[in-house]
Amino acid sequence: MIDDDDKLVTDVDARTMFGGISRKTATRWEHDPDIRFPPRITIGRSIFRELKALRECRERLKNKKKGPHPNLWLVNSDQRADK
Repeated sequence: MIDDDDKLVTDVDARTMFGGISRKTATRWEHDPDIRFPPRITIGRSIFRELKALRECRERLKNKKKGPHPNLWLVNSDQRADK
């Protein structure tokens, strides 16, 4: 049986977990050492991200006094990612 933490989620679902950020923002965050957004995993023409790494990133951002952007709203549930 596959552990949920080993699960890959689509880039769209990953960005939804972070309030629906854009593809460009996700790319910027990948290169920002303070945010450390999980790197993309490309399979064919599809882009995925590791669910475990996304959860860890979200927790890091929640625990910071200031998020990466003052208007960032972090979604409380994993919404579509846990389907």
